[in-house]
Amino acid sequence: MTFTHLKIKEIRNYMYEIYAEQLFKIIDINEFVKNEIENKGIVVIDEIDKLVRAADSGSSTKASDEGVQYDLLPLLDGTVVNVNNKVKIDTRNVLFVCAGAFEKAKPDELAIELQGRLPVQTKMENLSKDDFHKILKDTKYNLLI
Repeated sequence: MTFTHLKIKEIRNYMYEIYAEQLFKIIDINEFVKNEIENKGIVVIDEIDKLVRAADSGSSTKASDEGVQYDLLPLLDGTVVNVNNKVKIDTRNVLFVCAGAFEKAKPDELAIELQGRLPVQTKMENLSKDDFHKILKDTKYNLLI
């Protein structure tokens, strides 16, 4: 393959392949990914409200035991987690975002230690029909154009 017969787009792809191959020879991809996760990772824990025993129920399910809340504490504090028994990920710089509907329980019913590790709380309001219209129509890369 000679460059005299290649279009610019083809040259870009060819050069990308060459440089990507050289880059992968230089860096350890597993170490690179591990570093990206440790320094830029975001973990979303949804339905955290399910970990709270509902006030109107006399019992709890295994998923809502307070023990699960306490098991989350080391992760939020920053600990080393084994992934697939191969890679160890340090969670000190990982951003944890927790969400829940809190229809049957309130955020202040979470274990006090867990609340302390999740210092920012906000309440979301329902979106109106106009809100959906704005999201779909007025955003830069909207779905209706």
